[in-house]
Amino acid sequence: EHENPYHSYNEMNGCPMGGPPLYGMPSTGNTSRHVVTWCGHTMPVTITSQAAAVIEWVHRQTGGLFGFDLEWKPNFSPGQDNKAALLQLCGPEDCLIVQLLYADMIPRALVDFLLDAGKSLGGVGIRQDVSKLERDHGLACQGQVELGALASEKLERQDLHGGGLKKLVDQVLGKTLVKVKKITMSNWEKEYLDQKQIENAC
Repeated sequence: EHENPYHSYNEMNGCPMGGPPLYGMPSTGNTSRHVVTWCGHTMPVTITSQAAAVIEWVHRQTGGLFGFDLEWKPNFSPGQDNKAALLQLCGPEDCLIVQLLYADMIPRALVDFLLDAGKSLGGVGIRQDVSKLERDHGLACQGQVELGALASEKLERQDLHGGGLKKLVDQVLGKTLVKVKKITMSNWEKEYLDQKQIENAC
């Protein structure tokens, strides 16, 4: 028998959150917690499709600057437009990965978090990601910050404007970011992400 690699819990059962499930597909939801290490730094990460775990993460956050990204299954056919599968948010102390396609519901806490203009959501190509998130899932965002433009302004380097994440990590942080195409182009719609996907998503 295949063992579920995630420890699931159903905190939202019987809890009136107000609002229908995001999708009609049946899902009791899963949540797992991991620790990802990069360049000697460790970061706890919560992967979830449960509203309760999302609320718990949002309520823990005290900072004003967060990393923001999306992942979706690659579009291999003309006209194909797969929906965003993962929403990734990273705060000062830990990261959250929301599996949007399996979400039991989208809690108001997440909606308010994304709409809070007092929070800065930093990413590369973030305007396109924000547009896709709203188009695919009806979730709007405020306070987005394009990291390439920010780095270009602060360091007075025009070559960083519009730069990719790999270049920014190298030029701004002095570290090497390895992106493996096999992983970046993998199936992000999987219910159970493998370790390489988790590391990439963080």
